[in-house]
Amino acid sequence: MTNLFNVLSALKPEEKLAAIEFLWDNLEIDVDQLPSPDWHGELIRERLENPSPEPALPVEEAMQMIKERVRARSNQT
Repeated sequence: MTNLFNVLSALKPEEKLAAIEFLWDNLEIDVDQLPSPDWHGELIRERLENPSPEPALPVEEAMQMIKERVRARSNQT
């Protein structure tokens, strides 16, 4: 695992983002094989019982906002 950490640490910020996107896409393929902690279910139940009054964003728009925030943070370093 140390080898992986060394490789990832040496990547440029844009390469790290590409690696994150690749890993995230890969995790989506195996989503049924990933364990989910108990608190995930608790949080989902809580949010379903007490929905936000704010209008929901389309998933693609939310993902784009997240990517922009991550890129902005990586540009600060």
